[in-house]
Amino acid sequence: MSTAVQIEQDPPNPPRRGLRKGLYLIPSVFTAANIGMGFFAVMSSLRAFQLLAGPTPDFDAAAIRFDHAAIAIGFAVLFDMLDGRIARMTKTTTEIGIQLDSIADVVPCGVAPAVLAYVLEY
Repeated sequence: MSTAVQIEQDPPNPPRRGLRKGLYLIPSVFTAANIGMGFFAVMSSLRAFQLLAGPTPDFDAAAIRFDHAAIAIGFAVLFDMLDGRIARMTKTTTEIGIQLDSIADVVPCGVAPAVLAYVLEY
């Protein structure tokens, strides 16, 4: 006669609802960072222009502002690449998110490089 030993298994962990609720915000944070970097790049370019157009041009400070603007544009492109991928990975894509991403691309990928190029040429 053999006796079977019954092993108790732990019940599976219940899904964490709070974590899933906040997951949809992550792509939006990257989109907001994209917009913020574009705005910062435009403002840095305009500040560099202001430093160069003054009565005593400060070339060193303007060069630093131009560098900041170019770096901000680079980060904006990085955030732009990541926000869509993160939305697809977390399965949190929405129609408004797609539209917002398209609108968010205008400033960092259109306006900011144009302002930087214009100010550098001036």
